[in-house]
Amino acid sequence: MNDPASVQRVLYWVARKAGLVPAGDNANLDPDMATEILIFMDDRLREAWDTYNFVETTMCDERSFRDDFDATKCYEKGAIVWDPCTRAYYSALLTETGGPLNNASVWAPAPSVSPRWVPWKQTNRLTIGTCFGAWTSNPYETTNRRRLWFEVSRRGLEFTNCPETATAWLVYRVPYPGIGLAEWDATLTYSVGDTVYDAPDSWYSLIDGNKGKDPATSPDAWVSFRVPYPMVRFVQQAAYSDTLITAGQNEKAPNELQMAYGFLGQAFDQQQLQQGQRENWTGYSG
Repeated sequence: MNDPASVQRVLYWVARKAGLVPAGDNANLDPDMATEILIFMDDRLREAWDTYNFVETTMCDERSFRDDFDATKCYEKGAIVWDPCTRAYYSALLTETGGPLNNASVWAPAPSVSPRWVPWKQTNRLTIGTCFGAWTSNPYETTNRRRLWFEVSRRGLEFTNCPETATAWLVYRVPYPGIGLAEWDATLTYSVGDTVYDAPDSWYSLIDGNKGKDPATSPDAWVSFRVPYPMVRFVQQAAYSDTLITAGQNEKAPNELQMAYGFLGQAFDQQQLQQGQRENWTGYSG
């Protein structure tokens, strides 16, 4: 995969295309115009993100139907946990904090787990946006994997009515995180999922109560977000088309936007061509 582009790089490209000077002694890209362009970029990137299934936005990992066991957490009697080491579920026999899972007075093996579901937001896992399919084993590596049927509910992906399985391998798209439209402010307190712009990147908060932590030096509090490579030309061109409309150049904008969609279609076609070289990719559609 090619490297993504920083938000600043795309912002400056659009600004220059619109006749502005984004940096240097003659810079005339004022904060209001920069924010307007960032809004255009955000809207267009979200459109591309939610329309096409690029490998840059698609993940594949194994999910259990309960959270991993946490020795520091207090579990209620009857709570079920997953142990990735023994690859088994355990049920709490009483309300207890921590303790080894092999303590038979506290934990009992749970051979059957019902209901079985994978939540949209699972502890220590990436959030699921759109799930494209589920399998009994890694679909990228295992030829004899079996497809798993599931239903979508408010709490997540429901597997209770499918054949018994301990875990499910999911191929899914992560939700669009968003481009930060306001510059990071050390005096403000940010929550999980809040986004900021701190050149050259956009950042989103990993924690609540996030105050005074510089995004560039606080990996525990912030993670950077860049524009995926296949979407760069589309976002640039489409955002430029949007600036033309705000500048009153409506007659020129449609042609520029059509060019942008051409870039996006070409990028997706290129990916599909490469995927077609591997037979096991045929299992990912639908």
